[in-house]
Amino acid sequence: MPPIHAYNFLTGTALHDGITQRLAFGSKAELDLVTSVDVQLHNVIARAASFDWEFDLKRMWLGRARWTSMVRQYINPVALEEWLDSVEAKLKGRKRGVSVMRTNQVAQRTNGQKDRVWRRWGSCMLAVGYRAMPEPQITLHSRTSYFGYIAALDLTVAHVCARLIGERVGLDPRQMSFVWHNECVQFHAFKSMAYLMGDPATRDAWDRLRPATRDLHPALYYSDKWLDSFKREDEEGKLYGDMNFGQTRRIRKRWHTEVLGYEYGARFEGGSHASRSQNRRFQPLPSVSSDTLDFSTIFKRQNRNPSSPDDVDMVTTTDEAGVDDEALGDDEELTA
Repeated sequence: MPPIHAYNFLTGTALHDGITQRLAFGSKAELDLVTSVDVQLHNVIARAASFDWEFDLKRMWLGRARWTSMVRQYINPVALEEWLDSVEAKLKGRKRGVSVMRTNQVAQRTNGQKDRVWRRWGSCMLAVGYRAMPEPQITLHSRTSYFGYIAALDLTVAHVCARLIGERVGLDPRQMSFVWHNECVQFHAFKSMAYLMGDPATRDAWDRLRPATRDLHPALYYSDKWLDSFKREDEEGKLYGDMNFGQTRRIRKRWHTEVLGYEYGARFEGGSHASRSQNRRFQPLPSVSSDTLDFSTIFKRQNRNPSSPDDVDMVTTTDEAGVDDEALGDDEELTA
């Protein structure tokens, strides 16, 4: 039976780095599940005493467009405004209660032939909550998250929520704690490779542990295999457009540009892919600081997507004015 993994960190940045390190460098005995695709920890509850969060998307080979896509998928603008209004009206100051905003249901996606399915199990982020008592706290509820990859964006979603809440209740996110309830945290063999190679110190640590073994460092063991396959493709002169799997094509191209240099990939341009962009090397990514990201993109699209009563129903608030003491718990204990 998988244990409960409870972690305490000083900041949101330390939380992200700490869990990613545990997954990437942990032994098989320290992990709950090891597959040929990823390694996993289940039943994870992680807390940051201060929601101090700073991150550069370039570190995970991500760009601003990926952020825009995530926000449009997960955050409903009507529900967001309802949630912020509810918090300001009912939880400002020293008021007990919890207000939770559910995220959108993210639909499955298939390729044209429907022989490949993405997001088979639905949404990864499920809800974001705020409470003022016993301390101001932002809580993120997730089904799963890939650390070393998309987890940084998940955390940024929660931090933008904290900034917006802070504007309503007069707090800085650093005055709030952050708690992440996660059913399963994962480190992917090739999608999370950016974490291992996107920083020189981490890349050196990975190099020192080669050859990694499945028992001592399973995440590194399987990432080694994928990196070796990319190196073989380079030796064979395989063109980008001749790679069959788009996700591995993206990682190989990013490795070439972000680690080996933009000029390195010139020899691999071309191939049989119908899309010319897939046949070309990537331009270097710009730095994108997390503190420059917000939810403005969903409000630009709001007029094209009329709201419905169901949007408001995505927000649930339990506060001291609306529920008696027996439902809430006594003054010493807060229950949602």
